[in-house]
Amino acid sequence: MTAEQLTREEKLRFLRALEEDAEFRYAVAGAIGLLSVLEELRKLREDFNRFVEIEERRWEGHTKILGEHTRRLEELTKVVGELKVAVGSLGRRLGRDLERTILELYRYTLKEVGVEVDKVEKFTYRDVDGRYYRRGAVIEVDVYIHDRTTYLVEVKSYVDRDDVEWFY
Repeated sequence: MTAEQLTREEKLRFLRALEEDAEFRYAVAGAIGLLSVLEELRKLREDFNRFVEIEERRWEGHTKILGEHTRRLEELTKVVGELKVAVGSLGRRLGRDLERTILELYRYTLKEVGVEVDKVEKFTYRDVDGRYYRRGAVIEVDVYIHDRTTYLVEVKSYVDRDDVEWFY
């Protein structure tokens, strides 16, 4: 007998039997291959749960490593900041001495072109209104005056665009 041959009453009895009779339900499930599908789903769920456990452990490791890297980066940032301050301070101190040292190194050469190193003086000016540079900037240059001509002298170990703009 096929499904088309079942009466409406028989179909309803079949559905009711599936709902009420566990043994019949399992027999039908086995006959149509549902039990093997359910078993495969159970295995798939177990595999998925193992995968989730592995991934959770992996993420824990990544989180631990990331935390360590973050801590080290914070330490390095602090050290670099301290180093920047120290180097800047050292550079400022050396800068003052460097100018005088350079003038002394080139004393002979400068004398040949008529520059008397002993007459080079430090000049400091606060640009209150921004007329020569930036408002409030302190301008410090070495000045050499000879035969009513004023020469500005600036010695730098490193020059960037701001230094050129400032000197101009």
